[in-house]
Amino acid sequence: MAGNAAPVEIVVPGLFGPLPGVDPGQRFPFLDRLLGRARRIEAPRQRDTTRTLFDLCGMPLQADEEPPSGAIAALGLELPAELRTWMFADPVYLKADQDRLMLFDQTHFELNDADCAAFKEAFNQHFNDRDIRLHIARRRHWFVSMPAPMRVRSHTLEEASGRSIEQFMPSGKDAGACRQLLNEIQMLFHGLEINQRRAERGQLPVSGLWLHGFGELPNAASVELRARRAIGGDPLLRGIATLVEGHHSETQRDPLTAGDLIVWDAIMPSVLDADPHAWVQSVERFSRWLEPQVSGASRKQPFHIHPADGSQYQLTPGMRKRFWKRGWRLAEHLASA
Repeated sequence: MAGNAAPVEIVVPGLFGPLPGVDPGQRFPFLDRLLGRARRIEAPRQRDTTRTLFDLCGMPLQADEEPPSGAIAALGLELPAELRTWMFADPVYLKADQDRLMLFDQTHFELNDADCAAFKEAFNQHFNDRDIRLHIARRRHWFVSMPAPMRVRSHTLEEASGRSIEQFMPSGKDAGACRQLLNEIQMLFHGLEINQRRAERGQLPVSGLWLHGFGELPNAASVELRARRAIGGDPLLRGIATLVEGHHSETQRDPLTAGDLIVWDAIMPSVLDADPHAWVQSVERFSRWLEPQVSGASRKQPFHIHPADGSQYQLTPGMRKRFWKRGWRLAEHLASA
């Protein structure tokens, strides 16, 4: 590595979609030039945001291993994540489409504080005798905790949103119990007065919860946050930093330097919403932000860009001068499915 400088690690999920409908001739002059000159390498342990962060923080996962991301993210949001099994429990709208059931995430509907309180109260009352609890932080971040382990392999919301849920249902030892829990939650929510009121207001109902990231909080000794500082609002990133007592900042306050790890998560919502126009706008904003970071960095400073899609783009100082590497376009390499 040039000059032995620690790389700046930039995690930017959604940079390569998947997203249909984008004009392959769309240009992002700086970003096209930068990525075209970079070295692309396969990163099979980084196929989504969760696994990318685990890999960068010294917790690489096997292909079929369930990341305990729910517990770590809950810790990052100051929830009592110890001593129980935790999981993400994203509120979703499920729409019947012929013989399929399609899943849509929170980008398609709004929830106010009163809505959140009503769902939380109904859930916790219903599951009180089993000590299964719904926790809500900052309105958008929902979790379920339970006293006993649930050994399943789940799929993230990134994977399932906008698609038929059948291919993304949980598998593993406790898959049957997990599916039963999902069905029970759907039945509970279907009959809630809050969903009736939402329908009267012309709002989509919350059909159920999408559970993923099952597990208990890991021991801090098993985590190695190599970054000098972690930057970004992603709850999992914040939780990792909290677990190891590392330096975390919600927002970037000064130029990136060697050893920084930043999560730029502003592109993924347009992918989940299948909105090509919004994707182009969000990538343009990312490019405008990135250009001064790279241009103003030390000549010896390498950058690693992680699209969280199983690849990684490594840019060393010498690669910035590859003037003969022209004609590369991000839009032409965009995944479509």
